[in-house]
Amino acid sequence: MGDNTANHTESRREDWGTPQDMFDKLDSIFNFKFDLCADPTNSKTGFFITEKMDLMSPQAFIAVHSLTNMSDYLWINPPYKPHGGTGKYVGRAVEIAGPRGIVALVPASVGSLWWQQNLWAHFDAFIFPRRFPFEGAGNKAKFDCAICVKWATGQAKLVNKLNFLNLGELMVKP
Repeated sequence: MGDNTANHTESRREDWGTPQDMFDKLDSIFNFKFDLCADPTNSKTGFFITEKMDLMSPQAFIAVHSLTNMSDYLWINPPYKPHGGTGKYVGRAVEIAGPRGIVALVPASVGSLWWQQNLWAHFDAFIFPRRFPFEGAGNKAKFDCAICVKWATGQAKLVNKLNFLNLGELMVKP
């Protein structure tokens, strides 16, 4: 992946993993079937799309549609790219998902154009956990993140389950 000048960490890596305990708590609600941006070392589900496969490719669309049901939820912790690049991944995830639900862990850049076009427009649940360390990063991120939910079409929103989930439970222990 390219140089990331947007993530404000001491490293420009873009492959930091989602903290396992945070993912496990979300997975207990959404039962994720597919990780849309991963590699074999940081995937959180049995099925995932790698950088080589490319989320933007037709093969990614085929893989998601052949391995998931319409009511399934997809997970995405995309590369944090500058100049709206993260939004391109989220926008493509929305295209690929169709009626499927998506839960995204993204930088909380709420005033940016990519947020307006790709998150405010398609997602309707937003959780802003305090800063936490990603897997593989020794320190907490130097930027805010958000967990965003696009509900699966025709499925009851899981708002009650999210309300019962203490936001503090989504945090990684220091």
